[in-house]
Amino acid sequence: MSSRGIALETCAHISTADFELLERNGCRPLPGDVLFSKDGTVGKVLTTSDYPPVVVLSSIAIFSPKPDRVDPGYLAQYLRWDQTLRRLLGRRTG
Repeated sequence: MSSRGIALETCAHISTADFELLERNGCRPLPGDVLFSKDGTVGKVLTTSDYPPVVVLSSIAIFSPKPDRVDPGYLAQYLRWDQTLRRLLGRRTG
């Protein structure tokens, strides 16, 4: 995952059954969601658009803002802001 998108060609591929299980558990980002890397390299932010169906694991947080309340682009910029990132890094636990 980078600010330009998800590198689909380098992603791990899983079985259809595993995909469906993760999708049922809310691991599939939808257009307009904001993704935030919270493990490993913390702080990568991506606003999703039209991708083929993908699911993400627990190292990626999915924010699903209500468009009538929060603009996804604004939320992404807020998450990229140095002060926000410092605050989030200071609150993380193992």
